[in-house]
Amino acid sequence: MTVPGIPSRIRGLGFYRHVSHLAAGTAVSQVVAVAASILLARFYSPREFGEFSVLLATAMIVATAATLRLEMAVPLAGDDREADAVASAAVAAVTAVAGLGLVGVAVYASLPTTSVGIVPWLIPPAVAVTGAAAVGRMVQSRRNRFTVVARSTVSSSLVQGAGQVAGGLLGWGAIGLAGGYLAGRVWCGALLL
Repeated sequence: MTVPGIPSRIRGLGFYRHVSHLAAGTAVSQVVAVAASILLARFYSPREFGEFSVLLATAMIVATAATLRLEMAVPLAGDDREADAVASAAVAAVTAVAGLGLVGVAVYASLPTTSVGIVPWLIPPAVAVTGAAAVGRMVQSRRNRFTVVARSTVSSSLVQGAGQVAGGLLGWGAIGLAGGYLAGRVWCGALLL
């Protein structure tokens, strides 16, 4: 039986298997994040969570814009060569924006009336790794490697949680939260690209 309006590739069992891989990976990742947050609440103050939240929100917003949303075109490319070119352009764009961000932080830090801690310096690297991981996720999705995407999601949550707990044990404050996040994103990007 055919269902009108639904492409044949979606009708097959492969579609449901791919969706279940992504859903399971996301669910396990969320369980890891919730479990880690219970521990993190013991190690970090509300102020440190606030500093990290500003870093994370800024990095997520800028990373989304920095890729020029080209990663969304990767699955739609006509062939693998075109997909690789689009992915490369997205990574180049996010790298350029992160570089400009570092210059911006350096200029701001050099002003005589400002006192910049280390957290603003972590925003550009967070932008770079968040954007690169988003591109990698789309590249792997195009190749129908949804298991790789799910595994990278789970393992990056594990790395992030472990890094943040370690930072808390060492008393690193917001830097521990940011460092754990960066470690998780780097791990995710390495698995995806």
